[in-house]
Amino acid sequence: MRADRLARFQEEGYAWALGDQRDAAWHQRLDEYCHHVQKTGDRCCITAPKPLRNWMSIQRRDYRDYNDYRDYRAKKKELSEDRIKVLEARLSEGSVKVLEARFKLLEAAGFLWEHPTTSYSHIYCKRGHEFTKENTGWDKRGTRRCLKCDALRARLKRVKGKREDNNEKAA
Repeated sequence: MRADRLARFQEEGYAWALGDQRDAAWHQRLDEYCHHVQKTGDRCCITAPKPLRNWMSIQRRDYRDYNDYRDYRAKKKELSEDRIKVLEARLSEGSVKVLEARFKLLEAAGFLWEHPTTSYSHIYCKRGHEFTKENTGWDKRGTRRCLKCDALRARLKRVKGKREDNNEKAA
């Protein structure tokens, strides 16, 4: 193929191999994640579409596998033979470099490697907001509340009320 045609195809984003398509799909999900976080402030993406939540689970699994394998290779962690076989099959030299690059992008986007509702309930609320002095309140029962989530709930309640009022006026 001529160089000018090749350049034109590459400018249009033509994916030459399955790896390129997978990489493009991964970056599309990352953009979707960033957009969702920016729009809702929900870093856990509890309210996100299921495909995005599944993608996030896969990223967390890859991160756990990568860390397990890295610790095993550094003799810091003992693993079963079955687990070692699975990790060695999944994590070739090339895929480790790709994962490390992806992990850097995810960290830059503020990705939570552990789901806060299971691991960091003392640091993050269930929507992923960090508990700080500014956004932490207490309810009547003495339970810690995230004021950002309370503000979001109040805003959604107002919007829902306005929609109902508009529907009544239209009827």
